[in-house]
Amino acid sequence: MNRRKFIAAGSTAAATTLAGCYGVYRYITNDEQEYEEKPYPELPSNNRVDTPPYEIPEQGESENDWNPNYLGTNLSTTPSINFTTRVDASLSDKKIDIRNMEESNEYLVRVIDNESTMNDILNTGSEIDIDFNEEILLVIESGFGSSSLIQRWNRVEETANGIHIHGYMYKPFNHRLDFKSRSSVVKVERPDNIDNITAYVSLTVDREFRINFNSDEDIVRIPVIA
Repeated sequence: MNRRKFIAAGSTAAATTLAGCYGVYRYITNDEQEYEEKPYPELPSNNRVDTPPYEIPEQGESENDWNPNYLGTNLSTTPSINFTTRVDASLSDKKIDIRNMEESNEYLVRVIDNESTMNDILNTGSEIDIDFNEEILLVIESGFGSSSLIQRWNRVEETANGIHIHGYMYKPFNHRLDFKSRSSVVKVERPDNIDNITAYVSLTVDREFRINFNSDEDIVRIPVIA
């Protein structure tokens, strides 16, 4: 049965800005706001958090010298199976929410491979074309921080039991001073001859850190690193 239908979406954003920074913790040490730089805390195993396997350029200190896509500048876009982030659907079943926060770094990916699951997780309406015989949807959530930080995705590779999507966080020089989760809906070409698809995600969040998680897990929580 060809289950192709059309679906819809919507999103909102807030204001207030904050100058960007990255790569180091700074602690206020007295009332005069002197700063002491300290290293990141101890991290989980390398299976969960590792160093991005590509070079990430350092950024200048002014807006003119800042590239908001710097974390993905050298992240390869090939080889990749077909995918798109232009999906007219919004997330109705949000799993990572500030009201339920346990760690300030939380990650989750879910695979949608049928219409019933799609209707449970997404707000749908009109103008999105999806054929679950040939495509799947990924819902990727991360938190917490400025809503100006956006998930970007460069490539999707086929694995023995599913797919592996690689991306990074878009970080503008000036960003909103809020504390929210972010999410993506990605439409991906369905791998052949795999019934129970596992989606692996590698998301670069900082010059030093890449987070790895997959759809066989529940919410992954990591002590603050970025």
